[in-house]
Amino acid sequence: MKRPQIRLALSLIAVSLHLQNPCLASGRISDTDFTGLGLALAYHARSEMTLAAEEFKAEAQLGSAAAQRNLGLMLAKGQGVERDISAAYLWLKSAAHQGDPQAQNIAEIAYEQMSAQEQAETDRQLDSFVSSHARQSVIESLLPALDHDQTSHRQLYKIPNPGGTRVPPRYPAELIRSGVFGSVLVGMTITTQGIPRNPSMVMATDTRFFKEAAKVLPRWRLPPLSSSVHARQLFYFMLGGQSTTARESERVLASYKAKADGGSAVDLTLYALLIRSLPEGGPLQQPVKSTKLMADAAMQGVPLARHLLADALEFGYGCERELEKANAWRRIAANHGVPAARYRMAERASNSTEQLFWLKSAAAVDSAEATVHLAWLQTTLPSAEFHDPISAVDMLDAVENAYGDRIAWLEARAAASAAIGDFQSAKDMQKTALKYRKRFRWPKEAANEFMSKYKQGQALALNNIRPPWLVDEPGLLIQ
Repeated sequence: MKRPQIRLALSLIAVSLHLQNPCLASGRISDTDFTGLGLALAYHARSEMTLAAEEFKAEAQLGSAAAQRNLGLMLAKGQGVERDISAAYLWLKSAAHQGDPQAQNIAEIAYEQMSAQEQAETDRQLDSFVSSHARQSVIESLLPALDHDQTSHRQLYKIPNPGGTRVPPRYPAELIRSGVFGSVLVGMTITTQGIPRNPSMVMATDTRFFKEAAKVLPRWRLPPLSSSVHARQLFYFMLGGQSTTARESERVLASYKAKADGGSAVDLTLYALLIRSLPEGGPLQQPVKSTKLMADAAMQGVPLARHLLADALEFGYGCERELEKANAWRRIAANHGVPAARYRMAERASNSTEQLFWLKSAAAVDSAEATVHLAWLQTTLPSAEFHDPISAVDMLDAVENAYGDRIAWLEARAAASAAIGDFQSAKDMQKTALKYRKRFRWPKEAANEFMSKYKQGQALALNNIRPPWLVDEPGLLIQ
């Protein structure tokens, strides 16, 4: 008679959770649900139980008590996973240990359903399992193994294949009177043709420095690559012209170190980031020190530090290369609202639902590149899951001045105009984008094909989930 008891108890608790959680109740995702836990709940609401269980497990392994409780429920009921009361009990006890009030009651019911042998085995595992899945223990287990022998150091945030044409940015005219020194670290995608696209501001002493850097990037032409890559470039700004001399780097480094020594974890993050952004192989660049400082800041809870520590672990910068740890830190940073981390989660999504979720998540925290990417998909993909051109127009207009890739914005806005039937605006914007492409000697084949569609009164219907500025073969029009 005990088996029916747990099925009934778990069903009642699940119904209670369903009614209390707006994401589960409606099947929609609100802005407050933009975490891995929110994605798991969205899968559950859509009855995609296998995906829900996988996402709950990913969050549970990072110490989320709510995810541990929900994973325990799914294991107990056999939803999306093979039914396993013992494993359910361990996850529920982990959630209870971290203060989840519902988990303890469910765990007690689950324990009563196990045989004496199963109870003895879970009792033996309990302390170790619970302690290793507490959030602080998980965080400590993700610390990098520093490589003091410098055998695994790889390039990080560097523009590959030195050479090519690189035009330095101008000092912002509106800052001339102040004469302040400035710097900005810019992230970008380098295509196989050596063209920087989709720039984003990683850090800056003033956002106006980013705008000036973004203006000159279309004029850069770097040596060809075998595949597109993510890269970052540090720009210095001085009234007398851009300077990257060792003396200037040392002065800037000293000023950031003084701030970091003041005890701020955020300043510690910026200091560590500056160290890793200095010239490769130079006397001031210290990969191990940078990664250690970044880990210290990550342990102190700085979300950006956690995202940047993921980069170090992914590429083996100053530490051993550990992709599992890198992915864990990336997810933690995304859950804490780091725009770049959320956008990276979207780029690496395994299905369209996951990609849409993380794009919306990144856009919700003002990621201009994610907003434009999302708007492009809402405009050009025929799938009902994505298609929402009216929202796309509003989103694009909102980030026009914040996004650093003017050509990408124009082409996305042209596509959105066509999707709502405003073909004159679509042609005007696409014409401007083509002028820019001609000026910068960029490829025009796909852009011309888009223009041809607009002239025929047709909106774009593509089957590529990556927008054209992030790929080298952007066409593939659906006939």
